[in-house]
Parts: sequence; structure tokens; C-alpha cells
Amino acid sequence: MYREIRFLHLSFGLPSGIFLTIGFIGSIFGQPFFGFLTEKRGGKFSFILSSVMSLIFFVIFLYLKQFYISAIIYTFFTFSAFSSFPVLLGYVSQVFPKTFVTVANSYVWGIGVTVGGALGNAVVTAFLAYNIPLSTSFIVLMVLAFLSLVMTPLLPKKV
Repeated sequence: MYREIRFLHLSFGLPSGIFLTIGFIGSIFGQPFFGFLTEKRGGKFSFILSSVMSLIFFVIFLYLKQFYISAIIYTFFTFSAFSSFPVLLGYVSQVFPKTFVTVANSYVWGIGVTVGGALGNAVVTAFLAYNIPLSTSFIVLMVLAFLSLVMTPLLPKKV
């Protein structure tokens, strides 16, 4: 029994699991915060702020080598990045006429977030299949996030 517990303690999977689990704490606080901010300052402002914060914290996260500081920065990353639910849905409800909000939300969430997330996973998986380092795929995803951020002035104020 002791040997099994010691094996778990020394495994690579357990620290990664703990790291990722604790990191999600950020979104628990980020979603209400960005929901409130979307109500007060508007969805476009909240989207830009959460995107800038996500990009900054992700860049910092990629270059850190210390486990505990990385976990803290990852938590800040999840605070902003995993808050897309209140930000995007709040933005849509502010921009679209009430009669189209439900359909617009289904496009934003169903296509934008789900398909976007799936494509991000596909890029990482394809790179790994060709033995391209994980860090390279993260840099590619950061560039895509930056391009997305640069295009935010194209977001409409009203539809």
C-alpha cells in the first residue's frame, strides 16, 4: 500500500492533475467578475480586457519554470480566459435585438467557442503528431489569439 501511495506522489500525472484542478479556481471568480463588468462597462470592453489579460498571463505562464508560480499564473489565466461565457453571452445580449438573442448566443457559443476550442485542440494534436514541440503549438495559438484581439475593433456596437 505504501509503495502505491509513494508511486502516486512521484508520478507526473498527479502534480499535473492537481495543477489543472487548482487552476480552475480562477474561472470560479472570473466568471462573476466579468459578468458584472460586462453589465457595467459593456461586453466589448469586457471581451477586450479578458482577451488582453488572457494573452499576457499565457505568455508569462509559458516562460515560467517554477511549479508554484506557474500554478498561480495559470489561475490568473483561467480567471480571464475561462470567463468567455458571461462575456460573450452578455455582449450578444447587448448588441442583438431581443428577438434574436437566443439564436445569436447559440451561434456564438456553439460555433465560436466550441468549434474554436476544437480547432485549437486539433492544431495542438496535429503538431504533436508531427513531433512539433508542444511549446511551438502554444506559440501558434498565442499568435492566433493576438490576431483575434487585433480584430476586436470590427465587433459591432449594435446589430
